[in-house]
Amino acid sequence: MFFNLVIVRNLNTWKVEAKASTDSGVKFKSTGVHNTENGKVLGVLESEYSFKDYGLKFVDKWSTDNVFTLECSLENKGIEGLKLTAEGSFNPSSGNKRGQLKTNYKNDFLNLNLDVDSAGGATVRGAGVASYNGFLAGYQSAFDVSKSQLISNNLAFGLDGGDFSITANVNDGQEFLGAVHHKVSRDLETGVTMGWAAGASATTFNFGVKYNISDDTNIKIKVTNQSLMGVSLQQRLKDGKIISMSLSPVIG
Repeated sequence: MFFNLVIVRNLNTWKVEAKASTDSGVKFKSTGVHNTENGKVLGVLESEYSFKDYGLKFVDKWSTDNVFTLECSLENKGIEGLKLTAEGSFNPSSGNKRGQLKTNYKNDFLNLNLDVDSAGGATVRGAGVASYNGFLAGYQSAFDVSKSQLISNNLAFGLDGGDFSITANVNDGQEFLGAVHHKVSRDLETGVTMGWAAGASATTFNFGVKYNISDDTNIKIKVTNQSLMGVSLQQRLKDGKIISMSLSPVIG
């Protein structure tokens, strides 16, 4: 029998998470979140049952919003790298129901996803990323079956050269973005981003620098073509906490 308890305090929230597992492999998790600003409390009780010999896993959840969720997945059976997931949720109070079918296949060079979601009418989402020798290419789209309409269509390319990287992407054929990042040395990094949207008269341009003054202190500077500048100083304390100071003057 294993038991673990974690309590986290953030700015406006308290989070308590308890985990337990039995000798037979059944896992339980209970999570509670309290927002001190609005007084809301959310709790979720989750249990997980795995049958590793068959590649099967069942996860059920019950939240204080009175939503029941059941997830069933089958992984690496028949085809190595293939995972099939079926998920359904039901709220007895409102009668709302939702179902999802998810498919994922991945290997060392390829990652493919195909999902069908019943929320708001059936929506089919697909995405794929391929990589080879530092080159990457990805495509993502979504199709609303009820409206017979393509609602998302995005394409991206990338190059990872170790100490530098280049990315470019097109969103819905309307927005074009590009970025270059260069790790000049152990302590110095630079980056440039550019963007243009259909119908816009100007291109956005941003230049940034990060310099590590020491292992615990760094300074970041960002300048845009809109005469905006940002300066940030970050200090890591001995107990792991971080103190940040920032300044955003307007140039000119």
